[in-house]
Amino acid sequence: MSRKRDIESEMKRQATNYFKKFIAFGTSRANSKRKDNTSAGFHSVRTYNEAVSALSHAAKEMGVQRIKHISDDMAILYLLNRHMSGLSSKTISRDRAALSRVLGKRLPYFQELHHMAKDKSLTEKWAKSNLKNRYNDKSVLNAVQNAWKATQKIRLGPIKDGLKTNASTRKHTDKPLREITRAYSDHQIAAIAKNISSEHDRLAVLIARDAGLRAKEIITLRRVGEGQSETTQRDWRSDRHIFKGESISYLVTGKGGLVRTVKIRPELAERLEKLRLATPKSISDRGVNYTQYYDLTGGQKLSAIFTKASNTTLGYSNGVHGLRHSYAHRRMDFLLSRGVSFNNAKHITSQEMGHMRMKITDTYLR
Repeated sequence: MSRKRDIESEMKRQATNYFKKFIAFGTSRANSKRKDNTSAGFHSVRTYNEAVSALSHAAKEMGVQRIKHISDDMAILYLLNRHMSGLSSKTISRDRAALSRVLGKRLPYFQELHHMAKDKSLTEKWAKSNLKNRYNDKSVLNAVQNAWKATQKIRLGPIKDGLKTNASTRKHTDKPLREITRAYSDHQIAAIAKNISSEHDRLAVLIARDAGLRAKEIITLRRVGEGQSETTQRDWRSDRHIFKGESISYLVTGKGGLVRTVKIRPELAERLEKLRLATPKSISDRGVNYTQYYDLTGGQKLSAIFTKASNTTLGYSNGVHGLRHSYAHRRMDFLLSRGVSFNNAKHITSQEMGHMRMKITDTYLR
């Protein structure tokens, strides 16, 4: 057991050291793109920590002594293995991104893995198209073929449409993870808020639900014209916030330094302004420094407070991020009821929540 912990610790140390050079906390992703339009570094602590965790776990499972010993075929085998174990596309995407940074090569996406796991010829075809500079090397070809063969020995557990369905780890439900919704009803949110005594905490919860904010975005909430202005290197829709009626505009800084406009109902904005700081202050959350304009709880502290209140009220918690799921559900229903097409409604909702692709909305609509 001690040796296992030592290996895990060593792999995490190597992964941490490897990814340090990519850290770009506090900088805007929009202003630090490579020529191929991909991100040049880690702009959020969470993404960085997830990459370190993914790489260290992969290296441990592969049995390498050093991360630099990871090869193309080892990475492909690992991803195929993970896919056929029934892990979610998000988890595999995280693994793929971490390994791609190490190898400097594109690795197969979730849907590609789905097809590759069924047919060896598709695995070889993928290798021929994406490992051009090394594909003529017979050792690489053999390794890729062996990777496919190895996956045929790891089909463990019940398979549903070619994938194993993992049981839920949430105590209050037996549903598979991919079928669980994290959204709270408005009645549940109101009940949770009543179990939060401080106005600083309670108002943060209500605003997060009203505007679809992340916990860390609550910290950055500010008036239009204060701090960094809305990111212009994005194709914002002109009909964002359509049908929101009377509301007050504010700015928040989200993932990758993306600054966007959010709308808050007048009654909540009035309560917010009563908590305005005389002078903005610097605050640190998860290792990142922010400028705060309102005496409002956000970030990791808000997450902990909300989880405790939700457990007290409902007997379980979907996390403060569940409020964003609630926003997406309510906003989509409203837009569709006003005659907005399904795809346009998804795109509008996506941008209002700080994403640029409407497909992201699907995650929140489970």
